[in-house]
Amino acid sequence: MWRYYQLNTDERDRMGITSLANYLPSDEGGNRDIGAYNDKERVMRFGAKHNDITPILGDMIRWKVGMPSRQSKGKLDSELSADDF
Repeated sequence: MWRYYQLNTDERDRMGITSLANYLPSDEGGNRDIGAYNDKERVMRFGAKHNDITPILGDMIRWKVGMPSRQSKGKLDSELSADDF
């Protein structure tokens, strides 16, 4: 999930993280570079621009633990409809 913005639609679908879009700000505008993943070490190194990165990480954690989305009026992922976006 940490590499969400670096993946294309097919990769997101294959990894089962497409519903994460309901929790995150759009790909357009703002800093979406939250860090870099090192494949060799299997470690994610987060960037230094914490004011841009911290809310995105919080949204990812909210999605992972099943909390309501900040982006969709506090609804759970299972309660969302196309009208919410």
